[in-house]
Amino acid sequence: MKFSFLQRLSNIWALSRSIENPSVPLSMAGIMGNPTATGKTVTPENALSFSAVWASMQAIGGDIGSLPIGIYKKDGSNKATALDHKYYNLIHSEPNPQMTAPVFYQGLMTNVLSWGNGYAEIIRKGAIIKQFNLHKSSEITPYRSDKGNIFYKINGTGKEIPARDMIHIPGLSFDGLVGKSPITVARENIGLGLALQEFGNRFFGNGANLNGVLEHPATLSPEARKNVKESWQQTYGGLSKAQSTALLEEGMKYTSISIPPEDAQFLQTRQFSIDDIARIYRIPPHKIGDLTRSTNNNIEQQSIEYVVDTLNNWVVRIEKEFDRKIFNENEKGIYFTKMNLNSLLRGDIKSRGNWYSQGRQWGWFSINDILKLEDMNTIANGDDRLVPLNMTTVEKMKMNGQPSKEEIGKIVIFLKEHNYG
Repeated sequence: MKFSFLQRLSNIWALSRSIENPSVPLSMAGIMGNPTATGKTVTPENALSFSAVWASMQAIGGDIGSLPIGIYKKDGSNKATALDHKYYNLIHSEPNPQMTAPVFYQGLMTNVLSWGNGYAEIIRKGAIIKQFNLHKSSEITPYRSDKGNIFYKINGTGKEIPARDMIHIPGLSFDGLVGKSPITVARENIGLGLALQEFGNRFFGNGANLNGVLEHPATLSPEARKNVKESWQQTYGGLSKAQSTALLEEGMKYTSISIPPEDAQFLQTRQFSIDDIARIYRIPPHKIGDLTRSTNNNIEQQSIEYVVDTLNNWVVRIEKEFDRKIFNENEKGIYFTKMNLNSLLRGDIKSRGNWYSQGRQWGWFSINDILKLEDMNTIANGDDRLVPLNMTTVEKMKMNGQPSKEEIGKIVIFLKEHNYG
């Protein structure tokens, strides 16, 4: 199918609008869109066939979905789990009758990581929230009315949802309303990865033989050229016929006209494409199966950096959006949602043991605090905290110039109990 210049220009515009403005159907963008420099057209759907993109979305979306989430209540400087809050089960376990919390939050994040925006409609009965319905980003078009109010149009239905009834998690955004799609921004990088992937498939599908020409000393008729080409392909084409011995007749010879993969730096370019996707999603390469630069000494630190620098960014966005949409004015500032990242920061058992030991010794952990962090049952009288006896406050030192008799007695007892004489 051929298009005029104006049609091609319109198609390019449609592709650029299709992801930032999902009112343009993705199918139209994929068929009539502008291909990348490699000739590959990139959409949020076919980008998933590039393993680095799939792995990145699976890692971030899956990790966000696996995090424990709940509603908490502030009590002075402390906080407590608000198990009796009317929305606790919706947030923690079952946002809607069709899916569990892990599936819901992973789906929300997958939309953000592909389209740049994640949407979940808040379904109310009167003033009470009954469920959260996940929407595909391609179904929603956000806009700001003449009065400055934000609405979300469900494409093809004419239904418009006010901002108060829509959970919206945008990605990187210039206006705070619509997030930019990483797939759109990185379409050239992803297109290169898809092209390299296809090249590798065709290379091995052709029996690991590169393209070339058959030269014949005489002039062949069109029918003869066709027969030679078909015979060669049937005899030597395909992976199952690799390493076959070619038999050339009538003075024919074969000449390769392609650049060998090693000369084209095929493997190095594929590696760069994987690194590029990891960079776009701010994810350590080892999380998407690339262990090229990972060692036993740095992989744990990379995992911690992934939690702090990547996951925490999305966690805060999700928490704050739910806080402002589900709590009424009397509850705001008292109740809040929280995703617990502690389980991903625990490290190995030796590191945890050292951390718990320091916390127990210096008084910021009780036995029960440690047991809770390890998902173990607490014990009676396990909330008491230890305080070192061989220390005093700066204020007391200024006042007395030396420890009091009571403090000296405590120090003596402490030293005897620890066999210091």
